[in-house]
Amino acid sequence: MFARESDKKVTDGNHVLFQLRELVKNSGVDILQDVRFVNILGVVDINVVRLSLGLPSAEQEKSYKTVQGIAHDACILLGLESPWAASAEANDDGNSSGQGAVQRMRELNPDGSLRNAQDLLGDQGFVLGACIKKKGEKFEGQITGMDGSSVTVKDLKSGGVLKVQARDMLCSGWITFKPKAEPESIASLQSMGPKKNNDFLAGHVIAEIHGAMHELATTHDSQKALGGLSVQLKPNRALVSSEVFGK
Repeated sequence: MFARESDKKVTDGNHVLFQLRELVKNSGVDILQDVRFVNILGVVDINVVRLSLGLPSAEQEKSYKTVQGIAHDACILLGLESPWAASAEANDDGNSSGQGAVQRMRELNPDGSLRNAQDLLGDQGFVLGACIKKKGEKFEGQITGMDGSSVTVKDLKSGGVLKVQARDMLCSGWITFKPKAEPESIASLQSMGPKKNNDFLAGHVIAEIHGAMHELATTHDSQKALGGLSVQLKPNRALVSSEVFGK
C-alpha cells in the first residue's frame, strides 16, 4: 500500500510524464521510433519511480526532489524549451541542472566538426521554437528543425527558410531573444456602429413608443381625464368613473 504522500507523488509524476510526452510529440519527434527519446524517457521513468517510492538514487547519479526537476533535465537533453525551468535542481557541484549541462566539453571530431552538436546548441538556448538573431545584423528567425550538424531557421519577416551549420550557430555571434509582442488592433469599427447594435436599435424603438404615447397624452389631455377616475380596492377591485366620458 502506498502512503498518502507516495500516492500524491505517483499522481504528480504520471501527470508530468504525460506533459513531457505531449511536448516531445508536438515537436515532431516520433516517440515510438526515436531511440534517443526512448532511452532518455527510460531514465526519466526510473527517476520518477525512485522519487515516488522514496528510494535513494544510485551512486554517482543525481538525486531529485521533484518530478518537475526530472522533466526539466529531460527537456535539456532533448533540446526542447522547458516549461519546468523554474524547477531546475542543483547538481552535487552546486550548479543548477541548466548550468551543469553547459559544462559539457566541446570536443571535436577528426574532421573538425563538433561532437554532440545538438546538446551544445541546447546548452546555449538554441532549441526548437527558439527565436534567434545574429549580432550586428537585422535578421530575425525561429528554429524549426535540428539535426546532428545543422539547424533549420525560418525568417520571421519573409517566411523563408535557411540552414545554418551547428558550428556557425555556436561560434558566429548567434543569440536567442524574445520577440516583442505584436500590436493588436481592430481593423474597422463599422460592426460596432449604431445601425448594427441591437441595444441601440431596441432603445430607439422604445423611444419611438414613448414619443407616440406623449403625443396621445397631449392630444387627449389625459392628465385632466385621470382626475375623473378612481380605483376601488375593496371589497373588490374596480376602476370607478365620476365623470361621463364621450365615446
